[in-house]
Amino acid sequence: MEQTYYCYLHTDRISQIVCTACGKRLCNSCARFSFGKNLCDSCFTAERTKAARTYSDPLRYSARKVQKKDYTGLTLKYITRFMLLLIVAGIVIFKSEVYAFLKETLPAGIKEQLESTLNSGKNIFALDEKLEKLKETTGKIAGSLATKEMNGFVGQIELHYQETGQYPSDFSEYVRRNFESKDKSKDVAKDLWGTEYRFEGNNEGFSIISAGVDREFGTGDDVVVKHIRKH
Repeated sequence: MEQTYYCYLHTDRISQIVCTACGKRLCNSCARFSFGKNLCDSCFTAERTKAARTYSDPLRYSARKVQKKDYTGLTLKYITRFMLLLIVAGIVIFKSEVYAFLKETLPAGIKEQLESTLNSGKNIFALDEKLEKLKETTGKIAGSLATKEMNGFVGQIELHYQETGQYPSDFSEYVRRNFESKDKSKDVAKDLWGTEYRFEGNNEGFSIISAGVDREFGTGDDVVVKHIRKH
């Protein structure tokens, strides 16, 4: 004959749950779920205390809002420099047209100095090479900044999974609710180029993806942060 068990606290309630840590019989209202385990109140408290010691800085595992560093200003600075260099490049490439226009409007002395400067090429030495290096450097800096932003999400998302056994159903809303930026006008759920991050999770871990400068996923400039769970 099958034996009937009752909750250790509510003796009038039939128990079908056992505390994973201490073996106490629990009813549905007494059982607490944490890190994939059914626990009683005392074991749940002990488990959370242990987790608080384990998941600490620098990963910042916590339920509070985490302030995300603002990299927008730094990115804009490099983009501005790049645009200025492009303007200079345009002037150099179309110097004949530019000179012809200025020749009609500038005084004679300035026209002579302008012609000498354009023909000497002293101020535009190896311009193509500099443009290519600046483009490469800007891309690396932007990718590095995007990676740092996404790494800031990893710790709290992992803790959420450990506590609930699942990932946030709406990743963008979860990020907006749990993280904030110094720049209040910046949407924390979007990358440096204004595209919402993409989240992909499985039982082994998860990935956070930025679409990159072209704002299209699945292309060569995507920035990906992968987190593999340790077992």
